[in-house]
Amino acid sequence: MSLMTRRKIARLLTFTCVVAGLTLFGVFVGCTLIDPIRGGGTGNGDDNGGDDPVPLLGIQNFRSNSAFSEDVVLTVIYSVPDSAGTVIGFLQLLNAPANTGGTVIGVEEIVATGLTAGSDQTFILDTSELRPGFYQVGVRADATTYLSTGTMEIQGPPAPLFLEPATDVTFEGGQFVDVVADIGDPQGLANWRVFYQTADAPQLEEGEAAGG
Repeated sequence: MSLMTRRKIARLLTFTCVVAGLTLFGVFVGCTLIDPIRGGGTGNGDDNGGDDPVPLLGIQNFRSNSAFSEDVVLTVIYSVPDSAGTVIGFLQLLNAPANTGGTVIGVEEIVATGLTAGSDQTFILDTSELRPGFYQVGVRADATTYLSTGTMEIQGPPAPLFLEPATDVTFEGGQFVDVVADIGDPQGLANWRVFYQTADAPQLEEGEAAGG
């Protein structure tokens, strides 16, 4: 899940945001690996969309939600117009599955360039470098973007990452500052607390929670 916190900070010119996981509960939960190939039926990454016609253009597989608890290498099948000049493959990180109202957070990550235009083309997607979270697969042909109807969930230990502010900021007292963090915890394994500390406050050691 993702967390956006909007705090009014009075008496600060600079600040450091720290996120701490307070209590991990449960254990790492595995899942059955799903091969997101095209076609209908349970167990092939098309459980919820198998009866729907495959779109003529766009992502041909990843049509329903899939979950992976270990590194896998996947094949993305796509179709774009033969006339497309520049075709790339990318991922966008969501705060929840797309079919439950998930919205994009952060910036898209390009995973394949120089792709071939046409029908039933493919590129390889290696999940080993992906942080835990919800991802939607996409291709962009020139100025047209096509997104998968299904969402890929990468499971694993929580891995928080701050997205905004992306650089040091200075502001006047009374201003609002947007703080955006991707918790990287799609399974909800941890309780989280977000806090800030002033620049002259004692620095916390890594893994140390503020306020006890």
